[in-house]
Amino acid sequence: MFSRLSYTAPALAALIPLATAQTYSSCNPTDSSQFPCPADEGLCQSAVFETDFTTGDNSSWHSLAGTVSYTDAGAEFTIAQRGDAPTIETDFYIFYGKVEVTMKSAPGTGIVSSIVLESNDLDEIDWEFLGGEDTLVQSNYFGKGNTTTYDREAEHAVATPEETSHTYTIDWTASQIVWSIDGTAVRTLAYADAVSGTNFPQTPSTLRLGIWAGGDEDNSYWTRVWAGGNTTYTAAAGMPWTMTVEKVNSNGEEVREIRLPERSRQFSSALSDISRLSMPRNTHMPKSLRSDYLSDRRPPPSYAVRQSIKLAPETSWLSPSSPINKLSDILSYCDSTQISKMPHSVSSPSVQPLPKAPGSDVDFGAVVTGLDVENLSDADFAFLHDALYQHSVLVIKSTPTLSPRAQYDLTRRFDPATDTYGHGTTLDAKRSVLHPDLKTIPSQPQVQVIGNGHIASYAGLTDITLRHPHHRKFHAPPHVPAELDLTHTRFFRWHIDAALYALNPPRVTSLLAVRVPGGRRQVCRYDDGSGDELPVPLGTTAFASGYRMYELLSPADRELARTSRVEYAPHPYIWMSGAGSRPNGLGMVSEGKELREEELPPVEADKIMVLPMCWKNPVTGRLALQVHPSAVRRIHLRDGRVVEDLEEVRKILYRMQRPGIAPQYVYPHDWEEGDLVLFNNHGVIHSVVGAFAEDEVRLFRQCNLAASTRPAGPDDE
Repeated sequence: MFSRLSYTAPALAALIPLATAQTYSSCNPTDSSQFPCPADEGLCQSAVFETDFTTGDNSSWHSLAGTVSYTDAGAEFTIAQRGDAPTIETDFYIFYGKVEVTMKSAPGTGIVSSIVLESNDLDEIDWEFLGGEDTLVQSNYFGKGNTTTYDREAEHAVATPEETSHTYTIDWTASQIVWSIDGTAVRTLAYADAVSGTNFPQTPSTLRLGIWAGGDEDNSYWTRVWAGGNTTYTAAAGMPWTMTVEKVNSNGEEVREIRLPERSRQFSSALSDISRLSMPRNTHMPKSLRSDYLSDRRPPPSYAVRQSIKLAPETSWLSPSSPINKLSDILSYCDSTQISKMPHSVSSPSVQPLPKAPGSDVDFGAVVTGLDVENLSDADFAFLHDALYQHSVLVIKSTPTLSPRAQYDLTRRFDPATDTYGHGTTLDAKRSVLHPDLKTIPSQPQVQVIGNGHIASYAGLTDITLRHPHHRKFHAPPHVPAELDLTHTRFFRWHIDAALYALNPPRVTSLLAVRVPGGRRQVCRYDDGSGDELPVPLGTTAFASGYRMYELLSPADRELARTSRVEYAPHPYIWMSGAGSRPNGLGMVSEGKELREEELPPVEADKIMVLPMCWKNPVTGRLALQVHPSAVRRIHLRDGRVVEDLEEVRKILYRMQRPGIAPQYVYPHDWEEGDLVLFNNHGVIHSVVGAFAEDEVRLFRQCNLAASTRPAGPDDE
């Protein structure tokens, strides 16, 4: 596959917008004098296609990137320097049929050779070859770009694919896909096995052949792991690397139906992107018409209903009998054709657990697909609500352009009775440890901007400089040496998002990644005598489960947690401002540097928070050990005694919480632009991580709302 849409940096296919596609017909559907346009070859009729690259023939193919050489050996796709990714694509679409490719894959660590059938709807059927794996090949598929199921990829034995030519076949029908090697079937995917058909590729696709460096340092950690490791661009590492394709045979089936996502019953309010239309490469639609559409896009609703448009074998899809003057006319034309609903093709939200890193024992977190956050139905939200309380952290592959209002509306739906930012106006207190880290969006004051670097203008804010928190500003010495800043880091502060004075802890926090610097990774050091370390992506947000933290306790400490309450200091982020944190960010070092009450803003006794140590999950009933260790002042025991000694309070909490942040229990999210992460603020603690260079710009939005009620304790219904 050319683009990994989940947990990875965008790869080759994402860099090639449909709007730049070449057209191959002079017929213009906006000009009535040119009707009827001819049929779309390869889309509405059967065709047999053969290319023998060893003869130099490359007709019916065009280049998407780089340069492919045609020699007696075949089409040679070569990476000779960083950035090379030569790729070609057919001039036509295939809708069901058989594709055979005879080829040798490329060697080289992290180098990926690919055979891809891909549609404009992000349906995809693949063969993928990883350099350095000279005994295996992978098959894979995607439905509408959905990457959240992890049984899609399969590995198959093959003898020396880098040195020996083999023929790799994809036999694609409406009922199944069969992958074969040298005529022997190695995998069969039935329609019903692809999430009851919703993930089954079923839209016209072009054939792409290409090579790219999955191990490039700019790709995400998970992409590089999948590709086999980091790519080193040197002769000593074997560069240049070449994939050689000898011939391609294709027998495409006659089109019998095209299934399109319906955004509403009337196609005139359709499709959030013109690429969602399954158009042939020679579709008679000029760029100007596509531009008109893009400037007039309408937001789609949350559920996409798949429909079937029946086409006569010799009828061009875009060949109406009257002029088409704008996209709504095209969509009305499609709507006027014979349409029947396909019940098995109805799209609905889905949730899949996050993949685990090697050595991880994280038992929370999931990816959600099939949701339109800007237009979330009640049914969608009910699904999302329960998914969050079951998985604690949800990653929604959204868009960096999601509006602040939509982010606020989504966050508020978890607690409709409130609309106050989780910290109220306490951010204005100049002595607060939170003050330098957040900027408020003027039009939506419940949404904050956080990040690193200079931003000229964003969401009504101008000429702002964001500062990613650095442990040197908050931790007690010694610190990580300055010369290691770009390679080593720490958890900044494990915490719950909460004011912890006057305002109840928010139920849910949403974080949107607008701009993410990529490529570099760091080692997060605990520096607490344990020797623990955790490899992390640059600027990760680390999460640890309060549920796991509770379940790791001894029976005696579970009883203590279930029956005790913690009292938070008034104005806690000012109170702690003179003190220093432990090196692993889990609570403060007791040196008597906390501010005295008379040094704080006025304190009202009824606004001091005394909360249960354990908070109950409203959906599952599980108990989470949910304490902000840096802000606690006292522990209230069941028998009425109060632990007043601050150092003793911190020792008790540290003993209870430290096992839950061991490396195997921490999830460090690898952010991609457009990631919208929701987390159960009553069930996980989290920490900022990382140290940025001055020129590394990071831009995020955060929203949480002070809850309308206090967290439910162990005995609350």
